[in-house]
Amino acid sequence: MKKRLISLAILVLIIVSYYVFTDKKVNWNENLEGNKYEVTFSYFNSKKEIPIQIEKGQLLFFNNIWNFEHGTLGLSIFDPSGVSLETKHKQIKAEKSGIYTVVIYGEKLENGHLIFSWEIK
Repeated sequence: MKKRLISLAILVLIIVSYYVFTDKKVNWNENLEGNKYEVTFSYFNSKKEIPIQIEKGQLLFFNNIWNFEHGTLGLSIFDPSGVSLETKHKQIKAEKSGIYTVVIYGEKLENGHLIFSWEIK
C-alpha cells in the first residue's frame, strides 16, 4: 500500500512538473515571409529564434509590434558568436558576417499577436 502511494505521488509530481516547467506554444500560427515574421497564439511560454544572415558592416534595422493580454515578452538579438547585442535603438551594425539570431521570449503570454520585421542596408 505504501509503495503504491509513493508511486502515485511521484507520477502526480511528474505530470505537474511537465505542465509547469515545459515550454508551451498553444494555437501557434506563424508565418515568415521575406523580412517579416508574424505569429498569433493563445498561449506562449517559450522562446522563438529567427536567424538573419548579415554581412560585416551592414546595418540591421528592425521593428516589433506586439499585443497580448497577460504575461511578459522579451526580445534579444545575438551575434554569430552568441553575444547579446543592444536593441533599444532598433538597429544593429554587424561587426562580423554571419547569422544573427533574434530571440523572442514569452512568459505565460495569452492571446497574442506579434510582428517582427527588419531591413538590412
